Amino acid sequence: MDQILWDIAGTDGLIVVQSLLGKSVGYLAPFQSLDTVLAGKPCSVLRLCERNFRIRYAGDMTQHISPLKSSVSVRQYEWLKAFSISSEQLQSLTKRATVRLPHRLVGLPNHQAVPAQLDTISMVIWRHTSLESRSQRVYERGRESSSEKDSEKASSEKRSVDIHTSWTDVERLKEKINNL
Repeated sequence: MDQILWDIAGTDGLIVVQSLLGKSVGYLAPFQSLDTVLAGKPCSVLRLCERNFRIRYAGDMTQHISPLKSSVSVRQYEWLKAFSISSEQLQSLTKRATVRLPHRLVGLPNHQAVPAQLDTISMVIWRHTSLESRSQRVYERGRESSSEKDSEKASSEKRSVDIHTSWTDVERLKEKINNL
């Protein structure tokens, strides 16, 4: 699945994201995230700062935000690309990548992100639930009503580790991570 990243920023950024995805978004600290559903499609939202958010969503965010008539910009930056790495690759990356305090990369929990660098390449490393496993769970939830089955599904969710970086650095960064 393509990783479509939407950045939402502006004076009404928090208000808009809360109206689309729920009040719980307001409780996120910078670089924390949550998984939810928008218009029947799974999405992950990462809070970058007070009113700025990055959303991984396979649909068109502009169609949901335009009717709200708010003071935000909704963008897909051409220069920003994302790719996924395995948990094993993340463990290797933690030994070589650098982060600045107060962030830490070792033991990065689910629904957290951290700005980091590998040599001279800047990136954001984001650990969250994969959209593919979330999508499957949303589909299955529609067919099953047993809370026991839902809790089984939740405990077997796949974790995703995404790397966000400049398109000019993607191939070089992938090569460096593969060679760790």
